[in-house]
Amino acid sequence: MAKIRNRYTGEVIIEGEGSVKELAEKGSVDLSGVDLSDADLRNANLRNVNLRHTDLRYANLSDADFRYANLRSANLSDVDFRSTDLRSANLRSTNLRSANLSDVDLRSADLRCADLRYADLSDADLRSADLRYANLEFSKFPSIRLLSSITLGQLPTDLTIELMRRGAYAHPHPECFDKWANGEACPYRNEERAWFFTESRELWKPGLPEMTDRELIVEICKAKNWGIEGYFRGKYNKQIAPEGGNDK
Repeated sequence: MAKIRNRYTGEVIIEGEGSVKELAEKGSVDLSGVDLSDADLRNANLRNVNLRHTDLRYANLSDADFRYANLRSANLSDVDFRSTDLRSANLRSTNLRSANLSDVDLRSADLRCADLRYADLSDADLRSADLRYANLEFSKFPSIRLLSSITLGQLPTDLTIELMRRGAYAHPHPECFDKWANGEACPYRNEERAWFFTESRELWKPGLPEMTDRELIVEICKAKNWGIEGYFRGKYNKQIAPEGGNDK
């Protein structure tokens, strides 16, 4: 008989026939604060499950579905998340240190204050993910593809100009940026954006991009206080985002 226990008290939260995975998948289960360390949860359907403060160290979560799950403050260090669906998951303040997040869908995930140091984010989808206040140290030198998928928010003046110029350079109608700077509509209508950051009409200066891809990657990481293992360390962020979430 499988059992799932509270990680702090050892109390049995749920028990029954079958595997731990089958118990965890049962509908409307509150698994906050339980011990699922070393559990085999491959292909598990855990959508909408409350896993706040749960210990999932060393668990195998490859191909599991965690959409909309609440994993806030969970311990997920060294977890294998390969190909896991974490769209819109609440991962705020979560320990994801050294986690394998390669090829993971993290679109719109809340990663504020998360510890992502040394996590493998290769091929992860971070579009619209909220990484404010996150501690991030890439385990590999990140690609332009990865950084361009992240919502970068406000950047220093030189990076803002560089990314706007890169946007114009890749745009089929770059003259629209001049019009936009003079008060007309956004140049992105039927075109996909190459970068996600806070633009500025006041800072727009026509011209070609000036940084190499490598230089841009390094400067973005330094501006966001993110490190790259083997190159430079990030700045550990102890700041906590306000509870209400209006910390823009």
